[in-house]
Amino acid sequence: IDLFPTSSPVPSTKVVHDRIAVEAARGCLRGCRFCQAGYIYRPYRERSSERVVSLLRGNFESSGYEEASISALSISDHSQFNEMMPEVISYCHSNFINLSLPSMRVKGFNPELASPLLRLKETSFTIAPEAGTDRLRRVINKYLENSDLFSLCDGIFSRGWGRLKLYFMVGLPTETDEDVDAIPDMLWRVYSIGRRYRGRKKLVAGVSVFIPKPFTPFQWEPFVGVEEAKRRIERIRKKAPKAFDVRFHDPRKSLLEAVITRGDEDVSSLLERAFRNGCQLDEWDEYFNWDGWLKSMEEIGFNADVYMRRWDVEGELPWDFIEGVVSKEFLIRERERASSCEWTHDCRIAGCHRCGACTPEEIRALKNYPIPERIDFRFPELEERVQSLSCKAAFEFEKLGFSKYLSLLDLNRVFLRTFRRFGLPLKYSGRFNPRPKISVLLGLPVGVQGRGEIVEVELSGSDFDFEGFIEDSRDFLPEGLRFKGFRIIGGKESLIDEVRSVSYRIVPGVPFDYGRVEELKASERLISRKGKEVKVSEFVEDAFPDGKAIVVKLAVRNGITLNVQDILFWLGLDLESADVIREKLIGR
Repeated sequence: IDLFPTSSPVPSTKVVHDRIAVEAARGCLRGCRFCQAGYIYRPYRERSSERVVSLLRGNFESSGYEEASISALSISDHSQFNEMMPEVISYCHSNFINLSLPSMRVKGFNPELASPLLRLKETSFTIAPEAGTDRLRRVINKYLENSDLFSLCDGIFSRGWGRLKLYFMVGLPTETDEDVDAIPDMLWRVYSIGRRYRGRKKLVAGVSVFIPKPFTPFQWEPFVGVEEAKRRIERIRKKAPKAFDVRFHDPRKSLLEAVITRGDEDVSSLLERAFRNGCQLDEWDEYFNWDGWLKSMEEIGFNADVYMRRWDVEGELPWDFIEGVVSKEFLIRERERASSCEWTHDCRIAGCHRCGACTPEEIRALKNYPIPERIDFRFPELEERVQSLSCKAAFEFEKLGFSKYLSLLDLNRVFLRTFRRFGLPLKYSGRFNPRPKISVLLGLPVGVQGRGEIVEVELSGSDFDFEGFIEDSRDFLPEGLRFKGFRIIGGKESLIDEVRSVSYRIVPGVPFDYGRVEELKASERLISRKGKEVKVSEFVEDAFPDGKAIVVKLAVRNGITLNVQDILFWLGLDLESADVIREKLIGR
């Protein structure tokens, strides 16, 4: 049974992987010896091309997402990749969905696809050599040679692609200084290839520290250590071309990752103590508390070196009580092949390697999933998406309760996906990443509620059931946000011209001197919370107490008015000490 969600929750704020993600295949038989996912997600299986397109369509129709990703550990190894991509591209193009194609292999990629792929999304081409030398890539079983990489770089640069990302690791088993120095040498070679072609290049190289992961052939290998990792990183930093933005993962974080990855039950005591010592959100650089981790280790007598050493192949590992997908015997054989710099090719090419992950039926089924010899799909003919502006729709909405915490960017994102979800005839503009024009009039600061707000959107047609849309969208919008009505206006019109004033109702949550309201009303000029002088008398039409609340009416001149946060500042309040609601946009 192929169960896959087509009606997932759609977040109101920006999140990681904020897109449609359809899993086209699970598992990978490339056998990179450092990659845990490649071993624990076996056996390999695929969804058909038709099913992938069906899931893409279902997810879009229930979410309105503007970006999609067809995911797999190695998407171009999908047996129907060349047949699937034209359908996927056509659907994404016709629905203004930006398409990401992660994890495409270098060998077999047709550089002629570089230019048309840029039409899908203006993004970076990503390659993961992992190591700088062919020898070390044989050790880790990364089937890529320097000549392949340089040939591909020449192909994509020559066809107008100017953004490239390369990913490497330091601390891999058997790595020498010669292997480390080969990384900046490779970057210089790529840079020189790019110099042959016109156009500005954005070149990025990411360098992380190898973590020996359980259930991989390298699970017995040692962690290189913080100081040694820093030394190797410094060699790369000094020799890399300045044209490359070289980004390094903090070796101290890598050590903690290695401890947690390779640790036993004693690690739980470290995690608890670190939490009590203030170690939280440590993956974010601004919150990383290295001293707190060191203090925690010292307090409980935790020796991290125990988990960094080389493990005995014959000994017991902390995770041996878990039954792995592949057999331990297979991992040992792969470790021996690594020491001999031997390739282990994909099972679909070389036949079954007896890893223990597959049943006899699953082994026989692999013949149904042949690897495409070349990434060379027929790029479909795409129509020019030229649209003329027909009119605008102006929707009145309220933003109450939890929705007051949505920023203006969040609000625009919610409206965009809602309009797309329900098929509003949006007018798109822009050659790359075309987007509709959505404007929230006099956008509210985060934390301020509104009862009668206005959002305007450009349309390519007006033949649409707007009343039905307002009713249907109520269950899709986040709590506290809903449309109340609509109005069709000319393409060059805006209701901002009809807004003469706005009214705020402020309820202090702390003891308050209501005499400050009269002072505000009588003021000629004041200094804003950002230190600028403001002519208050031009905008404050009225201000008076109303029970425990304060009502402030502000003039709107040429679409501009005062920020209510400045009003609070002058009253000695802020959004933490007062509830604020904009009652209505007056004069519509």
